[in-house]
Amino acid sequence: VKQLHLGGDDGILGNVFNMNSGFTKIYSMLSDDMIIYDSRVGAALGYLVKKCAILNKWSYIPAELLFPYAPPRYAPTATNPLNRNPGPFARVHFPSFSGRPGLQTIFMLRASWIIDEVIKIVECIKDHNLKCKNVTIPKHRFLEAGLFMIGYDLPNNHDENREKSQKFQGKTSEGNDYPYTTLGRDCEFNACLGGSKIRIEKSTGYQFEIELDEIFNALLWLLARYGTVDFFLLDNSATEVKNGSKKNGLGTALFKTNETFNPPNASCVASLLTNIGVLEWNKMKTGAAFRIKLMPTCVYLSEILNREFTGGMDDTDE
Repeated sequence: VKQLHLGGDDGILGNVFNMNSGFTKIYSMLSDDMIIYDSRVGAALGYLVKKCAILNKWSYIPAELLFPYAPPRYAPTATNPLNRNPGPFARVHFPSFSGRPGLQTIFMLRASWIIDEVIKIVECIKDHNLKCKNVTIPKHRFLEAGLFMIGYDLPNNHDENREKSQKFQGKTSEGNDYPYTTLGRDCEFNACLGGSKIRIEKSTGYQFEIELDEIFNALLWLLARYGTVDFFLLDNSATEVKNGSKKNGLGTALFKTNETFNPPNASCVASLLTNIGVLEWNKMKTGAAFRIKLMPTCVYLSEILNREFTGGMDDTDE
């Protein structure tokens, strides 16, 4: 434990014995503000760093941020084995910490330092008290749990060309080409999933596409302002959203994520997110409002949409 508290210098880190996916949990419990670093956390951090590198057009990922992962355990005959490999960036692969306890220890420290800084600067975490009854939950455990979920099974579409070639999967209902309707004006539309984006086609023939990342970031923006208790408006006026005079609802959130987004299209997005259980609707045609019922990761959002479009969701999904 003393070796894990050397004043922020992993360059003089001594030997930490028995560091593996089991012992990282023990060391984490014995050390304040130290997160667990197992294969899921390593996979999640590598995935997030790679996403950051792509979004910000980095030419390479610094070695200090090449978070190592480890492959999951599964039967050799598994049909769909879990994936913990974030995939390469600029021809550089994230390393594996399997059988390398020193590497796992170093990145357990680095991950913990980064989480500590995130807690200090991100307002929705800094100002939020996490409690279970009368017990206060350390904020780093909150983020650690999120990393477990993100890194449990990463997308396998590392190749951008492969993702672009994926066909869109849609849903029809008893021969109806437009199984969805908007919640205010009952306008019919169909939705299809292909790779990392949704394509929506209205019965009028109008089509648009929206990235899952854009929906996810819009939900994060709304979560920071309304939590999961307060309702927000549909907010789908093109002129009012674009000139900033409309209230901060779903249309504004999607427009802030992507300024090419057409705010009236928020009606279809709201209906679809309500249908899969992400949003809750106030059941009003005029003055429709929504609140976040389920805040999914981007990976899980893709999963529930895929299940929705390929046969509907089970009762156990919620």
